[in-house]
Amino acid sequence: MFPRLLVLVALLAAAFGASLGSPAHADTDGAAMSLSVDPADTIPCPEGKEPSGSEPLFCVPSDTLFTLQVFAVGIPPDGYSVAQAWVAYGDELGDQNANGAVKDEAAVWPDCGLDNFQTTNTNQVGDGRLDSWSGGCLIDLIGPPFQTSMHTGVIYEIELTCDSNSHVVDLIPAGQPPAGSSGSQYYDIQGDPVIPQLVGAEVNCGGTSVGGVALGDGLAPLGTESGGVSVWWFAAAALAVAVACVAGAITAVRRA
Repeated sequence: MFPRLLVLVALLAAAFGASLGSPAHADTDGAAMSLSVDPADTIPCPEGKEPSGSEPLFCVPSDTLFTLQVFAVGIPPDGYSVAQAWVAYGDELGDQNANGAVKDEAAVWPDCGLDNFQTTNTNQVGDGRLDSWSGGCLIDLIGPPFQTSMHTGVIYEIELTCDSNSHVVDLIPAGQPPAGSSGSQYYDIQGDPVIPQLVGAEVNCGGTSVGGVALGDGLAPLGTESGGVSVWWFAAAALAVAVACVAGAITAVRRA
C-alpha cells in the first residue's frame, strides 16, 4: 500500500511540474499524429479537385455526419503512456447548435483505460480559433517507469457534420495557443512529454470554396482555462487515488 502511495505522490509532483512548463523533448523521437476521415464516410472527390494546401484531402457528402479520426502514426521508441490530441475544426464546420459541433466521440486506442479517457469541446461563436475538441487518456498511474503502449493507428474518433464547403482541420501541438498544455502530445515511459509532428486534414463537403482557421495569431496561451484536457487533470486523478490509498492505510492500521 505505502510503496504505491509514494509512487502516486511522485507522479502527482511530476504532473504538476509538467503542467507548469517543463520542456518537451527537443526532437520528436519519430513521433507523429495525423487526422483522417473514416473511409466508410468518404466519396470520390470531384474531377480536378486538389488539396488547397499541404493537408491530405478527404471528400464527404454534403449535410451528412462523418467520423474524423486521430492517428498515432509514429510513437516514441519505448511507446507512450499518455496520448493527448487537440483538434481545431473552426466555427463553420459542423452543426453549431447548443449541443456543440461534436456529436459523438470515442477512444479507439486499445490500451486506453476508458475510466481515464477525458474529453471536452469548445464552441465560441465568431472565433473559429477556439472551436475545438480535445481528448486525452493514460494507461495507468504507476511509475516511472510507466506502462506504455506500442499501438499505432486510430486512437480517437469524433463525429462532425459536413455542410457544403471545404474546411481545413488542424491538430494543435501542446504549448501553442489556444491549446496550451492541453495540446497534442505523447508522454513517454518516464512521463516526459514528446511533441509529435502533426498533419491535419482538408475535408471537402461537396463545395468548391475553401475555408480555414487562422490559428494562434495574437492569442495568449489559454492552458487549462481553455477547458481542454491537460496534465492538471491527470494530477488530480493521481491525487484522488493517493488520498484513497492513505485512507485505506489508516483504516488498516486502526484495525490492526
